[in-house]
Amino acid sequence: MYGAVLLAALMVAWADGRWLNLFCWLGLIAVLWVKSSLEEKWLGERYSEYEAYRRITPRWIPFGPMASGQGIVLWLSRLSRVLYILVIMTLVWQAVESSWDADLFDVKTARNIRAKEAAQLIDSIPDLLVLDVRSEWEFTGRHLPGAVNIPINDPEFDPQLRAQLSGKSAVLIYCAGGYRSRQGVGRIQRQGVTLPIYHLHRGMMDWWWSIKATSGDN
Repeated sequence: MYGAVLLAALMVAWADGRWLNLFCWLGLIAVLWVKSSLEEKWLGERYSEYEAYRRITPRWIPFGPMASGQGIVLWLSRLSRVLYILVIMTLVWQAVESSWDADLFDVKTARNIRAKEAAQLIDSIPDLLVLDVRSEWEFTGRHLPGAVNIPINDPEFDPQLRAQLSGKSAVLIYCAGGYRSRQGVGRIQRQGVTLPIYHLHRGMMDWWWSIKATSGDN
């Protein structure tokens, strides 16, 4: 199981290209190692019995059975199950996202870019439409420089989008993490727009880690 989690870590790091992801998954490995060490220390002579019980437990049960009545060992056992679910959810989302991106992006009409390239576009294209499709309260908290807010779930999204596109030479669209902005890319494409579309992969999360988010209208 530890090998499977490490493999998942490498897959996520390869898909996203951020060392931060790899460090997060290696942190998960460390948590599991500490869990086993504490089990061995506090169970004492009963540890061998516990290990025998784990060996006959069905392999689909993540990280073996829970220890009972062992304080932090029990807590770490529960935590390992939560982390296991997060690993599975992340891998499933990576598969879904990759399939979605294959249909949504190509070099000619729409591109998936990272924060540093987005910052260069903002500085170099004066008539760039920077489109924030998050909610109004999210936008008020912090947003990219010069961004215009049209929430993706606004009933007037399409007419407002058409008005904002007038006179623009390109569009940079983003949200908090990439889900809503991917929906927005599809909405823009359905408008028959021929302008270059740039999508900020991982949205404000990537911007916050890589550049620096701005607050208000500054």
